[in-house]
Amino acid sequence: MNAIMLKIINKKGKPHCLPLTSFVERYFNSGVFFVQKGELIIRRKTIYLLSLQLVILVICISIFVERSTRSAVALTIDGEELIILTHANTVGELLEEKEIQLNAQDKISHPKNVQIQEKMKISLNTAKEITLMLDENEKTYKTTAETVNEFLSEHEISLNEYDEVQPGLNSPIEEDMAISIKKAKTFKLIDNGKKTNVWTQARTVGDLLKEQGIELSNLDRVQPFSGKVLRTGITINIIRVEQRTKVLKENIKFKVISKKDPSLAIGRDKVAQEGVNGSIRKHYIVTYKNGKEVTRKLEKSKILKRSKDKIVLVGTKKIRPSVSHKDTSLNVSRKDTGNNKEFYVTATAYTANCLGCTGTTATGINLEKNPNIKVIAVDPSVIPLGSKVWVEGYGYAIAADKGGAIKGNKIDLFMKSSSEVSKYGRRTVKIKVL
Repeated sequence: MNAIMLKIINKKGKPHCLPLTSFVERYFNSGVFFVQKGELIIRRKTIYLLSLQLVILVICISIFVERSTRSAVALTIDGEELIILTHANTVGELLEEKEIQLNAQDKISHPKNVQIQEKMKISLNTAKEITLMLDENEKTYKTTAETVNEFLSEHEISLNEYDEVQPGLNSPIEEDMAISIKKAKTFKLIDNGKKTNVWTQARTVGDLLKEQGIELSNLDRVQPFSGKVLRTGITINIIRVEQRTKVLKENIKFKVISKKDPSLAIGRDKVAQEGVNGSIRKHYIVTYKNGKEVTRKLEKSKILKRSKDKIVLVGTKKIRPSVSHKDTSLNVSRKDTGNNKEFYVTATAYTANCLGCTGTTATGINLEKNPNIKVIAVDPSVIPLGSKVWVEGYGYAIAADKGGAIKGNKIDLFMKSSSEVSKYGRRTVKIKVL
């Protein structure tokens, strides 16, 4: 068994240790008390001193015993470390001893039921109350996160590079802190016909263009207008407008002028002067939108060479036709006989698909199936149906059709295309009934 040691400080203030038994023996030897005839004799003058020394002895022993039964624990609260001597058996008892109450969001390194050990280190992070403003939504949280970034990760709030966070992600969390997050919005931007998606914190269309470094000329257009407040789903369309001057050299087509000539028979014409095209230089202001021409406006022009008209003489001389009263042959012949009837008529042209046409002649010929056949429409009272004829400028044909507008000395020539009909127009021609 280990001896109980006493720590004694002398008059000079120097401490030294003395076993309790040696302390008692010293009192006997000093004469403070002694044994005489079997009895313990204590000097009266020293009884008070002895009592005081015994009280001090008991106190020292009690302090020694009390300290020897306590444990030293390092308790760190929110980064501040405290060294605590405690009789607590568990972490929970230690917290009760120090009147520390835990909230649901607080984090402690050891569960409450863990036994206290000598030199044990316990850390406690108390939750701090903060306010989060996410766009226009405000919410209060309690957290033990150390930084803003840890808090966002703790609550699974993701950010992209265009979002704004105040204060910064590495800022330490403080009590009653306010955190503001502005999420960037995405919009479709069409510039000069090219489509891209952009992220922005801009409030208006104009702010977005400035943010993206997009410059507009005086002619460029943006839809919607620059002051428009951005809303989800808006598409910003930038139309690049450009104007250029374009110089072109063009032909001036000559005119065809008809002049009556009484020396020429009706139905005949003669070119008195050939036409010659002229030339002109024109300056245009051409407007382009996104690289495509949309308008062209003539700014000025200059004639480089004047055109020369074509003059055509048209016969007006009437010739009396010689009519034979005998018509004994209707056989097709490319040679005129003495019995042929010859005279002038007004000729026009038609197609199988003209307005009011059926595609089949009055005598039953299918013109659509026979596009190259030579057929004319006549007034049967002048030229009987089925007659073989020769028409000036048309050739040999058969009078196989009639029409409501074909009366008297009028004929209608069948042609296979509308362009040929337009080109033919109206003419005075000679016809021979063979």
